[in-house]
Amino acid sequence: MITDDGLDLICGVLANHLNSIDDPEYKAKIDRLEKEAMIGFMERHPLFRAAVNSASSSDFKNYNVINGVGVLKLTGPIFPRANLMTCMSGATALEEYTQDFSDALDDDDVQALIQVVDSPGGSVSGGFEMASKVFGARAQSKPVLTLVEGTCASLAYLIGSQSDAVYTTEASMTGSIGVVMAIEDDTRAAENEGIKRTVLKTGKNKAIGVGPVTDDQIAELKSMMGDYFDRFKAAVVRARTGVDIEKVSDGSLWIGQKAVNMGLVDGVSTLDDLISEYGQ
Repeated sequence: MITDDGLDLICGVLANHLNSIDDPEYKAKIDRLEKEAMIGFMERHPLFRAAVNSASSSDFKNYNVINGVGVLKLTGPIFPRANLMTCMSGATALEEYTQDFSDALDDDDVQALIQVVDSPGGSVSGGFEMASKVFGARAQSKPVLTLVEGTCASLAYLIGSQSDAVYTTEASMTGSIGVVMAIEDDTRAAENEGIKRTVLKTGKNKAIGVGPVTDDQIAELKSMMGDYFDRFKAAVVRARTGVDIEKVSDGSLWIGQKAVNMGLVDGVSTLDDLISEYGQ
């Protein structure tokens, strides 16, 4: 669940990694990023955080608290877990974001929570669970809001739409409700290089994408995408009653007030204004 630009970003990072793998300077950069990723993982690990908290009077937080309002950022492509890609592309790991979301709701200093979103979407894995968590937060007393600052597309909108209310800045883009999948068939390229690949598998739909992709396999993938798409639309309707889901689920993005007119968001605002409204 991601925009074309978001998918191109991920593919571009991977291509750059593969093309530069023998470059000493690039290897040094990768080593640094891996160390930073490990430090970030340790900082977010419950045992590490417990040890830090026991040795310090101040709690470690991955969100800001301004006048009683928690500000939690959902930025970049969204992945299930932290990895090298999340470090290289400024992405969000849902595993960490889910914990941060829970921590903010449990924080006595937080009277309202704002998800500030600038993301093209990302991997489906874990996305519906996170969306349900945001929707479930409506049952508690703290308001949970979403503010679009840049782009809130596809999976990012699935998550953001589940808030008590959704706002956008004047020039931000919201929408891109849909599912996308890309498969590269490199069979001909391998043949041109004199490589003969033999794929052994137990069923016609096993290991789709390894070797030539058949029409039956494409139909199977489209069926899977259709299932995800139906769940996506159902989640949006659950959270935003009255929205014309068929009208807004063609993959389009809407800017500012147009997103309000389409029923995707509740109004045009800014972070400062929302903090003034919901803060202490």
